[in-house]
Amino acid sequence: MASADDFQALLEKIDAKERRSKWRILLFTGVSIAFAIVLVTYSSGSVVKTRQQAAVLNDSLSQLEEKRVALESELTNIRDSLQGWTRIIEKYDLDFRKFMAQEWDGTVCLNKSTEGLELSKLSHEKLIELLKGEKVDVLATVRYYIKRSEKGLLESSLRSSGFRSLYIDNDSYRSPRTNSIRYSPGIGRETVLAVAMATMRAGIELKGIAPYSLGVITKNQKGSSIELAFDETIKDAPSLTFTQVINLEYREE
Repeated sequence: MASADDFQALLEKIDAKERRSKWRILLFTGVSIAFAIVLVTYSSGSVVKTRQQAAVLNDSLSQLEEKRVALESELTNIRDSLQGWTRIIEKYDLDFRKFMAQEWDGTVCLNKSTEGLELSKLSHEKLIELLKGEKVDVLATVRYYIKRSEKGLLESSLRSSGFRSLYIDNDSYRSPRTNSIRYSPGIGRETVLAVAMATMRAGIELKGIAPYSLGVITKNQKGSSIELAFDETIKDAPSLTFTQVINLEYREE
């Protein structure tokens, strides 16, 4: 039979065990709370970071969209430009084919004298021959100073011949008629001759054909081109005949 002392010892053991259990519970609860706090803090930080990343991503997407719209606009402009150039080239080709097929007509000539009309016809025929040879560079830059006295016939003759890069200048509108051709090194002989034939076809008499001097090219930035202009220094020289132009010594200085 258990004594009072045994019973008291049992109660103390039970009490000690309850205290240890309470401490375990408190410790576990504390740890759990701390873990929860850490977890919440981490989660909050992740949300903030995720939101910041989302904001950066949205900005990048907006910039990309702006670039896409700009590129589409640029592509549209390029397509429109290409279509425009295609129409221009098609028109040039159509006019050129018509020119190659047409017979000479005296209306294209400014000089209506017998000699002038004969020179115009010979020049027309030679021009057709040169163009058929496919050595004429119709993309060469032709610098032409419009003259009122030429009544648009020289410009028309150049365009009809297929020259597409005409640099037109109105500064010399009132000056005397074209009388000379100057050309850059690198411009082929057939191209120079074709421009000369187109000029004489329009009834314009030439008095000189020669390369630019190096000083003229550098000073006036002529680049690679052929120039039709009035040259004061040769205004009193005799006009070149058809044969002289055809047999003209071709030089590159």
